[in-house]
Amino acid sequence: MDNSYDASREAIKRVVEETQNNQNAREDLVQNILTLVGQRDEAIEDKADIVQAHSKLQMERDQLSSELSVLQGRMTEMKLANANALRQRDSAVESANAAARDLQNHLSKANQEIGSLRAKLDASEKEANHQRERATKKQRGKKRGRGKGK
Repeated sequence: MDNSYDASREAIKRVVEETQNNQNAREDLVQNILTLVGQRDEAIEDKADIVQAHSKLQMERDQLSSELSVLQGRMTEMKLANANALRQRDSAVESANAAARDLQNHLSKANQEIGSLRAKLDASEKEANHQRERATKKQRGKKRGRGKGK
């Protein structure tokens, strides 16, 4: 009976050991499950943070895109205004050049007219001097008694 008692004790001892091992393994599994659940929760929080950061970046991108559109519109307006200003400047330069040419033509005509008038004046002065000389000669002839002073 000793053998059967010892065999029973050994069997009970093995059952208790296996039960203890199973209990330890169960506790390890529960601990692993809790660790995995914690890691999953952290991953969910990280994902939420990432989604929030992504949304914020998207909003900033949309705002920057809007600002870029406004700046591009302003740049286009400035280019058009600059082109208009250049056209107006070119037109003003053309008008000024045309006015300068007209003035130059008038000046040339006035100088020609002045030259013509000077020539006429010189001719007129010559004629007047010539007539004075003839009149003076006539006067001298009359005084000297030479005929009718021809």
